[in-house]
Amino acid sequence: MNRRHTRDEYNSKLLKELAISVELGEPTDNIKMLFTDLARDESETERYDFVSDEYKLELVVKGYKKCLDYITKFNPERGTRPVMYFIIVLRSTFIRMIHKKHKEKKDGK
Repeated sequence: MNRRHTRDEYNSKLLKELAISVELGEPTDNIKMLFTDLARDESETERYDFVSDEYKLELVVKGYKKCLDYITKFNPERGTRPVMYFIIVLRSTFIRMIHKKHKEKKDGK
């Protein structure tokens, strides 16, 4: 999450952009920027310090794409905290990618 916004500000911006994107049937440029910031910030947490910078970029790109896939799955009637929802999407994506990379390395691919 971009450090210049509080979590509440980020949630309200994301809710607004989610509504617009769903109405338009495609992601807005603003929501793409928000997802990019969110994915980049999540990849920079201590949790992923062991990952190289090159691989972090792969995580960000894959996580960003997965967030775009999940736009229509977020239900604002069930929750008003889209930041947490998409952080969970990102973390799950990152973990799957790390496990896959580890398995490939273990198998010698």
